[in-house]
Amino acid sequence: MLMSSVTTPTVQPEPRAKVHALSTHPRGMRLPVAAEYIGVSRSKFLQLVTDGLMPKPFKIGGVTLWDLRKIDPAFDELSNREEESVWDHIHV
Repeated sequence: MLMSSVTTPTVQPEPRAKVHALSTHPRGMRLPVAAEYIGVSRSKFLQLVTDGLMPKPFKIGGVTLWDLRKIDPAFDELSNREEESVWDHIHV
């Protein structure tokens, strides 16, 4: 008598969710991370610093860093500014 081979399907584990590298931010952020944190390019971030709209960096052992706790309130101020935008005239 021939026995048929019964295969049990293997259950694949669910793939892990990919976690963005910036899901937990360090307190001190270098320029690329600080710029990405608020969603702008490095050059735009530096322009915001020059314009006094983002905090100035500080150095630790020659490493230039921005303090997350200073960036957050500066960004809050930016989002609260009364500045005319092209979006002001668009009704969604």
